[in-house]
Amino acid sequence: MKQKIKRNIKNNWKHLNKWLGFGNIGIITWIASIIFHICDHWITEIFDYCAAFTLILYTFYISICFCFSEYFEEKQNILSIGFISFYFGYLTNIYSKPLFNYSFHMKCCILIGLLTGFIFLFWIFFEYLEGKKRISLLILILTLIISFISASFDAFFDFSPIFWIFDAHSFFHLFSIPIPQLWAEFLCLEAKLDKQKIEK
Repeated sequence: MKQKIKRNIKNNWKHLNKWLGFGNIGIITWIASIIFHICDHWITEIFDYCAAFTLILYTFYISICFCFSEYFEEKQNILSIGFISFYFGYLTNIYSKPLFNYSFHMKCCILIGLLTGFIFLFWIFFEYLEGKKRISLLILILTLIISFISASFDAFFDFSPIFWIFDAHSFFHLFSIPIPQLWAEFLCLEAKLDKQKIEK
């Protein structure tokens, strides 16, 4: 994802650094998940869950910055402080108890994930209303659908492993594989569109 963005998007695109940050957090999240699946320990479990929540919360933040950039362009520092404060509140709640508060973690992830999806869908709807139909919006819709399917396997489905190997969590990881590439494709097309608008 990061390589595709760096190759195809110029450094002056206003959303570039935020999405590269998204890519970095995504890499850390995948590494945390790999480590936890290799070594099931309470430390690796905390690293995995906190990295996943960081990615979910950052995606929520970036959805606001991207979809409502004209409203939040000058207020992004205030928005960032709000999100950082919420993140530390989450960490405090998670670690204030002797055992990891999995229920609170899942509620936060589901709620924030749904809010993020609604923000992007709201943005897509108004882009269509304004007659700005384009292929990048279809790619974003596909990204949101696959993300929802992936998250559903982790949050809602639970079944005995198929052939003693494939459980719901493995399908969560399987469906998450194409998501970074879809994001990259969407962003490259949006950056190209923004460039064309500037050049007109």
